[in-house]
Amino acid sequence: TFVVFYYNSVLDWEMYRLHERVASDPRLQLMDKNGKPVRLKGDHSFPQPSEGMYVFNLASEYGRSVWEEECLNMTKTGLIDGCFADRANEDLIPGLSANQTQEYTAGHFKALIDLQQKISVLISNNDIQEGLTATMIESYSNDANSLQRLMSAVDQGMLVQVHAGYHGVEHTSRCMNITNTLASFLIGAGNYSYYGCSTGWYTDSWFHWNKEFDAPLGVPLGKAVKRNSVWSRSFASGTKVEFDEVTGVGTIQWATRDSIQNSIQKQEETKEKMGKGGVDFSLPISLGLSGWGVSNTVSFSFSTHALELNGRVMVTTDNGKSFVNCSSSQCGSVSDLTTYRQPISNSARTGIDFRGITAKIPGTSWTNFKTNFTGEFHVNANGDVNFAKIFANVSFSNLPKPVTCGKFACPIRLQGCGTATLPSGDQIISAIVSWEDNPSSPQATSIAVFHSHDGLTWTYHGTMAKASDYQWSEEGPNEHDMVMFKNGTLLAVVRMDGGDGPVTHSFKNYYRTLSTDGGATWSPLVKISNAGSARPRLLLFEGEGFLVLSGGRHENAGNQDVKVWIDRTMSGLNFSPPYSISYRHNLGSVTPKFTAAVNQTGVSHESSCYTSLLPTSSSSFLLGYDVIDRSDNTHYGFAINVKVT
Repeated sequence: TFVVFYYNSVLDWEMYRLHERVASDPRLQLMDKNGKPVRLKGDHSFPQPSEGMYVFNLASEYGRSVWEEECLNMTKTGLIDGCFADRANEDLIPGLSANQTQEYTAGHFKALIDLQQKISVLISNNDIQEGLTATMIESYSNDANSLQRLMSAVDQGMLVQVHAGYHGVEHTSRCMNITNTLASFLIGAGNYSYYGCSTGWYTDSWFHWNKEFDAPLGVPLGKAVKRNSVWSRSFASGTKVEFDEVTGVGTIQWATRDSIQNSIQKQEETKEKMGKGGVDFSLPISLGLSGWGVSNTVSFSFSTHALELNGRVMVTTDNGKSFVNCSSSQCGSVSDLTTYRQPISNSARTGIDFRGITAKIPGTSWTNFKTNFTGEFHVNANGDVNFAKIFANVSFSNLPKPVTCGKFACPIRLQGCGTATLPSGDQIISAIVSWEDNPSSPQATSIAVFHSHDGLTWTYHGTMAKASDYQWSEEGPNEHDMVMFKNGTLLAVVRMDGGDGPVTHSFKNYYRTLSTDGGATWSPLVKISNAGSARPRLLLFEGEGFLVLSGGRHENAGNQDVKVWIDRTMSGLNFSPPYSISYRHNLGSVTPKFTAAVNQTGVSHESSCYTSLLPTSSSSFLLGYDVIDRSDNTHYGFAINVKVT
């Protein structure tokens, strides 16, 4: 379930608390060319003053910030997931001069763009301008114009709500007959397209559940094909759709339910070819015994990669086709491995292993702490691996308040966190800390960011997310990962609850946050609509235009599978439907297999869903994951090569 807060982006409806603020502050009111407040009327079904309502002054930065704040305050509660901005496409306000109209139009669009970057989803009603990520096509009809608007929005990667029922037989039948508009919708629909029918915005026909909504469909086998004026499209279940954009007549030949079982594999195969490209998965490769996940990674060079499995390092020099055990004399015994990720290149690499930093002293708190031992992997350009013990003073200092030894961090936790090398060459590393600042769940953690010039001396740099700001999360912001874009923007995806909360053991979606100042400050967390729950891993392919997310244990979505998501907008909010790794794992000859329990909740996990992502080319990567043999609870590690086109 995704809950959206509705409000208007033009009209200051007086039933909202925001109106009290607008009415008392002229700076928030749009003024006409004569310096008087613009007044506009809305739908006559709702109470409003006879002179009309104020118009939000989105031409000013202050006006935009107050309008955005109304939505942000709702989403901060944890009860509201996103917002709906009505009249998003209306910019021709009467009474404005040409210059005022230009300023208002630019400000209106900027308000939408700025707000959608701070929340999970902003649905901009009837607006499909490039740069927006979600829209509703209100008054959708069975005509060529509505279909082309849908196709255009889908091509831009937008989430699209289609609201039919204002015209034609859908209107006269009060949405009992939806064939024509539903056929048109199915011709143009994309991954995030949704259909609804009502004769208006009242609750009467909204509550009617059409029999078509229970019919078998499956993923499309490709984009729609047009011959003369007739569009056609087929789906994996066997359902076939046609729509004539001239006559407005649609036909849907629904498949039988028996065909669903025979089409599961076809759906998985064709799902990968949807959108702007395909996703190809190799068969799994066995890596042997593993620990709790295959989660600690180091990318040695363009041609040499390694996965850490419970203290063993497995190295591949052929982009994941085969792995060999890196001997103790070469690599040592590894634990709590933390590495600095750098762009793919054939250059030497160094990965740093901070060991001995988490000395547990109950009842003690720290703002500064250190360890006098680290380990380093040194890899030359030829791919030769050497491990060296370095007795150096590694320090972390200047935390704004003491951290304590908590359930999830003692005194800080570097596993399941992120690193980045800034344009200056300095480095930042994020860490999970326990500040005990959530009275509802004292064990809940926060995420701090440290900065270093040399990789050994680290000082507090900023806070990514605080438990006190998200008291609905029992675990608090904890495991996460981050990537950095070429312009220096940092993007992080954060776990909030992955089953370890002390009271309800709930599972929640991942959340996204951004930083544009090198990690010193971060935007509010925004819910990712279709991904969760445990230790997210990120990999950015900025040159190819996509962002990879891996993880899983998303029990609030009905299963505990290992998953991969692709975001071709690179916003961190528009991820594809998940690619099931259990399905692809079971296609191979490896053991153990996943069982049917992977699609259940409330049962023993078949994987930790702690994964690894390692780039192998400009558009491919290795995915590391584990499978648990429940006969003896032994973990086994595996790798799959993934190519994105």
